[in-house]
Amino acid sequence: MLARGAPQALVALLLGTSGSPAPDASGGDCTEWSLVWYTHAMSEEHYVTSQLLAGLPVRPPVLSRPLRTIAEAALRSGDPAAAAAAVHGAAPQPAFPAAPWRGPPKQLQAAMVQAAADVAAGMQDCTIAVTRLRMSPKCAASARLAEACQSRGLRCVFVVLGEEGDGCGACQAFYKAAQLVIRNYHNQDCATLGSRVLTVPMGLARPLPEGLRRGGLPASARRWAWSFASQHETRPRTQVARFFQRRFQGQQEHRFRLVYPGEDPEYMATLCDSKFALCPRGNVEDTWRLHEALHCGAIPVVTDGGEYFPRYMPESLTRHFVTAAADLRDGSLEAVVAEIERLLQSPEELLRKQQLLLKAHADFGQEWSRSVLQGVGAVATHRAQAPRSASGEL
Repeated sequence: MLARGAPQALVALLLGTSGSPAPDASGGDCTEWSLVWYTHAMSEEHYVTSQLLAGLPVRPPVLSRPLRTIAEAALRSGDPAAAAAAVHGAAPQPAFPAAPWRGPPKQLQAAMVQAAADVAAGMQDCTIAVTRLRMSPKCAASARLAEACQSRGLRCVFVVLGEEGDGCGACQAFYKAAQLVIRNYHNQDCATLGSRVLTVPMGLARPLPEGLRRGGLPASARRWAWSFASQHETRPRTQVARFFQRRFQGQQEHRFRLVYPGEDPEYMATLCDSKFALCPRGNVEDTWRLHEALHCGAIPVVTDGGEYFPRYMPESLTRHFVTAAADLRDGSLEAVVAEIERLLQSPEELLRKQQLLLKAHADFGQEWSRSVLQGVGAVATHRAQAPRSASGEL
């Protein structure tokens, strides 16, 4: 947000211009992309740069312009220079927001929308913009960025993080304006937008520790029959963890590792040394842990009752999950334990299941990576569409 009477040179610095808006789209295809974070990276930086966008020609440097930081700097000091430093990354940006804003939430939201409008004037053609709708900078500010790209004919791809249970109908203005949105968490209402919305899986939140590799050890060579670790307590996680603990407690043949609630200092090493990985739902069914387990070759134990994951994952992959009924009653969990114990008693079948799981996961990874490359490639060779009617529905 610009202070009243700010010098024109300072206004230009904040907007990333020399007193005039950045040029609109022109010339040929996008052969390189600028990657700009308009939200704090939190735990997804490695995932976005090394997995989601792998294979795309991203031009360095990656820019950090979190709209919340810009808005708070303007609100607290009224000094555009502080906001300008945040815009241009003159000061290192933390992965998570600083001390939470203590003023009225509506005031912060309005300031983020204004920050988006200020920053949008300096947006460049061929930009991959990372944002959040459910969390900061939220829907209205993100929609302002998408609308700026659309109105100026800029080719912009949006990566939306952390939607969890929210579908595309939760922020219609954003999805109407965006040329291409790449997001996690499947939601059926996004299907109406066709190829303009790509739902892709999560992956590794951090690089594999040294010495670990994709797929890991064969099941027969793994130390733990099953494992689970999480600091995030939910009722379904507590139900599943306590049930498994009771059923396997005292067994010498099938040892397990349970750190719940809590943090396993060797989280990935434990996961890659487990035959099965408990992946009960947190806020929603999809979790980072599920995708980390698949990467490690640990057979995931999920709680969607077979209703969620098959909607966006191939059957060749989900058939190798061990799936509990969504009600999580003792009878449902007992059936899951019985299946795990059966497989533990049949090492050859367990190894075969693990091998098929790894192959299906690798095939799925190639499939969705191709869809990202193709979707971004289509944007690279086309101009933004003319604004849609505001009365249109998703």
